[in-house]
Amino acid sequence: MYTLDFTGKNVLITGAGSGLALETALVLADSGANIIGGDINTAGLDDMADKVTKMGVKAITQKTDVTKRTEVEALFATAKKEFGKLDIVINGAGIGPLSNLETTTEEEFRRIMDINLFGVEFGSRQALLAMKEQGYGTVLNFASIAAWVYPAINPHYAVSKMAVVSLTRQYAKYAAPMGIRFNIMCPGIIRTPMWEAGLESLHALTGRSKEDIWDETVTRAIPMGIPQEPIDIANAAVFLVSDKARYITGQSISVDGGQAMH
Repeated sequence: MYTLDFTGKNVLITGAGSGLALETALVLADSGANIIGGDINTAGLDDMADKVTKMGVKAITQKTDVTKRTEVEALFATAKKEFGKLDIVINGAGIGPLSNLETTTEEEFRRIMDINLFGVEFGSRQALLAMKEQGYGTVLNFASIAAWVYPAINPHYAVSKMAVVSLTRQYAKYAAPMGIRFNIMCPGIIRTPMWEAGLESLHALTGRSKEDIWDETVTRAIPMGIPQEPIDIANAAVFLVSDKARYITGQSISVDGGQAMH
């Protein structure tokens, strides 16, 4: 029987208070993994921990701003103290604000890069250092199909996500001889809280209802013509961090209904 069993595995996930990182945490916990989640959304973390512990595994939470290197280091220090080892790290924190190449300020662009790129860098660096000591581990960094399809409504987000792809491949090449895998998850259009915020912005700009904008986006942009669900991403992510994917590293996997084919 083909199964994915994470019993006894310890997983650190940033952005675990909501969205795709939360869904991935829940699927991993349901498969037996212990979870340590970091996020600035402490209410979301509390909800995650409650659900995870009810599955019979261990859940630890720690408020973490991924733009602050010291807070990411502290999250990993807590993981080492509580778990002793980390088998899997998922850098899932991110933002996706609308932007404009002519009007976006330097401060707005820096915030996007601080969260989406530097947050991943801080998490990847700490994962490498922790896993190098033990001689194994796997890391999954969340990017986006925006890295490949160049969306007009958030170009700076797309830049940050392509940077995540390149950064992760550098880590994958460097860490492969150490027995550590690095891969990239590129989700498509999913109505997460991040997308909901984008719909609110588009509604304010156009006056159109969020539902009309969403329906048009799905039918126009996704070849399969149906919206994705967070579980679609979580299922693929869980496979990539499993032992079944032991020979996959440095790869960017798009789960998007056919939008980005590369």
